Amino acid sequence: LPPSRRFSTKLPRVQLTLFQVSDGTTFEVFANSHVIFRNNAGDWKDLLDLFLGRVKVHVQKFGGQPNPNRVTTPTAVISVRGTIFDVQIEDSDATTLVLVEEGLVSVRHALLPSSNPKMLSQGEYLRVYKTQPLARSTFDKGNALKRALQAASDAVSAAIYRMPRNGGGGGAGTPDRKSVV
Repeated sequence: LPPSRRFSTKLPRVQLTLFQVSDGTTFEVFANSHVIFRNNAGDWKDLLDLFLGRVKVHVQKFGGQPNPNRVTTPTAVISVRGTIFDVQIEDSDATTLVLVEEGLVSVRHALLPSSNPKMLSQGEYLRVYKTQPLARSTFDKGNALKRALQAASDAVSAAIYRMPRNGGGGGAGTPDRKSVV
C-alpha cells in the first residue's frame, strides 16, 4: 500500500484482509473497519490510524532489534516494538480496546495529554474511554481460564493413558486397554 492510503472493509463477505509491510510486519483488517495506512508519510513509525472496527497487528523485530510502530485511534495511541496485539473500536464514542497477545505495548490517551502511558504485556488488555483517564490494565481472565482448563484436561488425559493396566480385565476404575482411544 502507498502511504496515506485509506481503505475500508465494508463488504459483508470480507471477513478480514491481510497486509504485509516490507519489514515483515503484518496486520489484519477485519470486516466493517475504516483504516488509513501510514497517514503521516514522513514518520515511518505511524503504521495505522483506525477509525472504526478492528485490526490485529504483528510487528516483527527488525534485525533482532525493536521495531517501533504506532497505531492510533480517536482515543488511544498504541506504541509497539515487536509484538502481537489487537485494537478494536467498540462503540460510537470511540472506546478503544487494546489486547496484547504477545510482547509489550505502551498505550496512552490521545485526547487527555496529561495521562501517563500504561504498559501492557501478554494477556493484558485496556479500554480507553474518550473522557476518562487511563485505568489500570486488566489480565485477560477469559483466556487464562480457557488455557487452565485445557491444561487440566490434557493432564487428566495423560494420567489416564499412563495408568497401569491390569491384564486387560478392565476392572472398576481401570480402563480396559481396548476401550482407550
